[in-house]
Amino acid sequence: MSGEFTIPDGSRCIDCGYALRGLRDNACPECGRTFDATDESTFETDDGARSWRRWAQAPSLWSIVPWVALTLFALNDASKPGTYWYNDLVYLFGVVLGLIVAMRYWRRVCACRNDAARAAMDKGPRRRRRAWRWVVFPACLALMVSLGIHNWPLSLRFALSRSAMDAMQTRIDGGAPIPKGTIIVGLYRVWIRRVYGRTIYFTGGSHPSSGSGKGFIQGVATHPGVRSHGRLVGRWYIASGYPYERATSTPTTAKGATRGAGG
Repeated sequence: MSGEFTIPDGSRCIDCGYALRGLRDNACPECGRTFDATDESTFETDDGARSWRRWAQAPSLWSIVPWVALTLFALNDASKPGTYWYNDLVYLFGVVLGLIVAMRYWRRVCACRNDAARAAMDKGPRRRRRAWRWVVFPACLALMVSLGIHNWPLSLRFALSRSAMDAMQTRIDGGAPIPKGTIIVGLYRVWIRRVYGRTIYFTGGSHPSSGSGKGFIQGVATHPGVRSHGRLVGRWYIASGYPYERATSTPTTAKGATRGAGG
């Protein structure tokens, strides 16, 4: 559309809010978004309802950032053999957030399809610079789903930490004292404890000072107080046990779900 046309007073661009009154072209000079003077859904007025075309754009940052943060939290949590009970509350929040983001995402997709003809005439690069936002939600969702197929964060993080774990185990086996407190071994923050003759690198599940925990162990263990689970790589296994020897013949179920080794 070009030439003379009439647009209602108080009309504004949907994208940037620029006043459109008096324009002789069908594009906003500020951002390049096109509009149609005969279609009130293509611009906004003081007394008009919010146009559905506002949804015809890439997802907003406020809907992307929490989802990215939740995905990073899940990847980090999956990379450790034990989890804490309160993490379940985070995942419950994540389910609700995921449903909201998915519905808003689908609404934007439908709006973009209906607005495609008008958007093709836009004269500014602003929308193209936001195109990367479309892939964030599907990419994060794919990463979350992949965790249920194979726990690759655990395998990857341990593989990057294995040399440090081997070196620490060699020093301990050679008679070096077990470090006290929390230390960093590879990419893990661990509490190393000697339990029933076996060295366990506790990482989570529950703090070793208060109950059973989970971590890593070299070699198979079958003692009721120390259990080895899925093998990670070489002679390293996921382990669960108590940080101190306890006189009990009945193993107690460890708090938190043991992570699968994915192999």
